[in-house]
Amino acid sequence: MASIKPVSLIGAIAIILPTIDHLATFLAIITTPMVAAHFGSGAVPAAIFFLGLGVFQLIWMGVLMRSNNPTLLVVGTVGNVFSILIYFISVAGVMLLGVPPQPLFAQGVIAKVLEGVFVAASLCVLRGRH
Repeated sequence: MASIKPVSLIGAIAIILPTIDHLATFLAIITTPMVAAHFGSGAVPAAIFFLGLGVFQLIWMGVLMRSNNPTLLVVGTVGNVFSILIYFISVAGVMLLGVPPQPLFAQGVIAKVLEGVFVAASLCVLRGRH
């Protein structure tokens, strides 16, 4: 049975930038009128989403680093797939929870690629466990 420890390290490294990006976006929404205006009436839901996602990734990363539990790996994988899908659905022009569609930003794409690295590594480990 494969250990999840190597993917835990890969996951922690890969998720650092997206976590910082999500928390920084939350802070920008609540402290910068121009950023809040960009999100329009969806500023509050967007702030809650980015705060929730950033906190989830931060806590999950810490828990996973101390555990060899495949269930935690599945939770993180599902959470990161959700994050990737939400981003690209929004970029495709769909309004979600009152948040207007978002433009494609380089840091957003980089964050999603890093989340994808974690997801791919996780799926390889989980597949090897069965």
